[in-house]
Amino acid sequence: MQNYNTGIYLVAGSVQVIATSFESTRGYGQIAAGGFDIHVGEAGVGEKIIVSGCRTESLQFFKGSSTQPEY
Repeated sequence: MQNYNTGIYLVAGSVQVIATSFESTRGYGQIAAGGFDIHVGEAGVGEKIIVSGCRTESLQFFKGSSTQPEY
């Protein structure tokens, strides 16, 4: 994925992100826009999120709910 503010926005459900390269907007555009590579909304609380073999060049990789469990 290239040139984005938020790459994956999960509203509800689970997701598996495998062997993905995240390369967000240039400079600090992602931070200024409040974006993340993976952003899980409040409705996704308690769902499994599997990230494996991924690479990031961005500045903000993951934002989850405060009640999102860690697996």
